[in-house]
Amino acid sequence: MSTAALLRAHDRMRPRRRWLDGLFPKQREFVDDPAKEKAALKGRRGGGTWAGAVGLYDKAREVRCQCPYIALSAVQARRIMWPVVKEVNDRYRLGMKMNDHELIAEVPETGSQIFLVGGDDMRKVEALRGGKYGRVVIDEPGSFPKTLLRYMSDDVLDAALLDLDGDKWLIGSPNAACVGHFHDLTTGKNPEVQKIPTYHWTVLDNPFIPHAAEWLKRKRESKKWAADNPVYLREYMAQWIRDVSSLVFRFDRARHMVNAVPQGLAGVVGVDLGSSAKVESMAFSTLFWERYSKVVTIARATKHKDMAPSDGADHLRALFAEFPALRYAVVDEGGLGKGYTSEWRRRHSLAVVAAQKTERNAYIENMNDAFDDDLIKLYEPDTRPLVDELELAQWDEDRKDIDDRFLCHSIDASLYGWRDCHAWGEPTAPADKPQKGTPEYDDMIRLKEREESMARVRKAREQRLRASMHGRWAR
Repeated sequence: MSTAALLRAHDRMRPRRRWLDGLFPKQREFVDDPAKEKAALKGRRGGGTWAGAVGLYDKAREVRCQCPYIALSAVQARRIMWPVVKEVNDRYRLGMKMNDHELIAEVPETGSQIFLVGGDDMRKVEALRGGKYGRVVIDEPGSFPKTLLRYMSDDVLDAALLDLDGDKWLIGSPNAACVGHFHDLTTGKNPEVQKIPTYHWTVLDNPFIPHAAEWLKRKRESKKWAADNPVYLREYMAQWIRDVSSLVFRFDRARHMVNAVPQGLAGVVGVDLGSSAKVESMAFSTLFWERYSKVVTIARATKHKDMAPSDGADHLRALFAEFPALRYAVVDEGGLGKGYTSEWRRRHSLAVVAAQKTERNAYIENMNDAFDDDLIKLYEPDTRPLVDELELAQWDEDRKDIDDRFLCHSIDASLYGWRDCHAWGEPTAPADKPQKGTPEYDDMIRLKEREESMARVRKAREQRLRASMHGRWAR
């Protein structure tokens, strides 16, 4: 008997999988493909989340196993997938035990667990080791940094699927940069990466939204989009099309990466503490500039999970010790930030100032102008988290903010630090010293006096900062 015949006989012996009845044909074709690794390129409102939820339950009902759903962050997993898992459970009366706190759904027939996690940093990815997974669904893989997604997929998840000969699904939309491991897997354009079976559908294929065509027509008219508009083709038609206008930063790896850090005259550390209590992320970006140079070099960019205030203080103190040219740290005081910075000033005597957060988009454009003029450089070995974010970050449809499907913690830390860099005020290097009594000599004296005045202003500011810090400690 052939393999296909055996599979059909096996399916006939199993109870009818009524939870698959709600899938439309293109979803069902994807779900039924027995490939061990496959992808679905789907447009907005195309039903990718529903297909993923049903697929996870289908495997969990078949055999005792664990089935993780991996989003870019735990917050997104809770917001996007958890309500859909609940709806599948209620609609088909599956009887799963739902743990809202841990984001775990337990299948009573087999004891299997469907659990939701974030995979936005290496620590969370490493926590996925050691499981015996029947099926893994990765949501919006195009938003993951290339190195992180490839490491998670190839080095961590493949081995965890070995015991049960499980499978891996990647479901998401294309990104504007047309880069990353998801792009390589679904296009076959990278000769070092094997293309996997890739399915495609859009909201127009979704019979549960019968007015989709009319809605898309109104959308194009309101946005004045032509039928070949890159945003429309990428977000709603799920097509890979590079769209520089949708990328937030005009960063070019070939132009802006360097292999050495200059001996800085001065530097600052930008710190982003994450957007809320649910996103336990802390990012540090260390920036320097040289005497007589307007170029800012970002020497190091790191991200850390679950850092307590004292851990952050220890990390800052280590940076100040390693780089004596650092003057102070510029910290995001939004959300939980004031509690962190208060402790750093009062209990750890660290030089910390509040980041300027107003007019963020204007300063993003200023940073882009600096990229255009080659006034920002990144030290290649130590800034990978920032490089990954700069290459992928894209605007939301209204171009009002960075799309929340993309990470921007290192970006924000670097932006806070860059806004406080004074490289723009550095004078040009003086020529050979002119003779006394000449106009050139008089100009040199005036320039020296202006520089000394600026130095006194900077020194006074640092003294006020230290006095304020010690005053708080004394109280």
